[in-house]
Amino acid sequence: MREQEGILIERRDDWVALVQANLSPPRVRVEHAAIDAAAGAASDLSAMGILSEVVRSRRTTPQRLLAVTEDRTRLRRRELIVGVLSDAASGAASVLEIEFLRNVERAHGLPRALRQVRDVTSGLSLSSEVARVVYRDAALPAFRLLIELDGRLGHSTSADRDTDFERDLDAAVGEQTTVRLGWGQAVVRPCVTAIKLARLYRSRGWQGPFRCCPRCPEGLRLRGDSAA
Repeated sequence: MREQEGILIERRDDWVALVQANLSPPRVRVEHAAIDAAAGAASDLSAMGILSEVVRSRRTTPQRLLAVTEDRTRLRRRELIVGVLSDAASGAASVLEIEFLRNVERAHGLPRALRQVRDVTSGLSLSSEVARVVYRDAALPAFRLLIELDGRLGHSTSADRDTDFERDLDAAVGEQTTVRLGWGQAVVRPCVTAIKLARLYRSRGWQGPFRCCPRCPEGLRLRGDSAA
């Protein structure tokens, strides 16, 4: 077969395992397509976004993606891909959640939060009361804290903001405090965020040691020591 404009021909030895031939037209299995796209992405952040989105869509699982990765003898970004999928398997669903897990929580020895926690809210309104199921990004039940990670870029709609406010209010009714973080806190200023969270956890009974990461500036290290 000769290449045609708009069509890229790629020859692979593992055609049987790679392709769903029973579909019309035949197509590459989603796990292989996702790994290929992540490996060939323009940046590490784009690669993380591809893997996070395919898991969030529930078209596959981190475990299946990891199995495909292990079968690849040559794979660009192997360390990053395996790391992202391992974090996704622990419950971190979005790029921002993974960045928070790695750069804020894990890097500084903070208490490990439960992820994607199912919660039932009252759903109370002026006309009725219908219970609603929501999923909290990160929860620390021992400290009665919820962490919501908002990775939306640009301006969110009024409806989105209203939904966020309602979730936070429902949490407060249940005597839980919501801390809402974005890209600035988790990616741009992770060390400062970690110190602030450490102090918040301390005020609620956490007694573990705070750990400075290699990225922490010297001034923050001193403040980190005081936070611990």
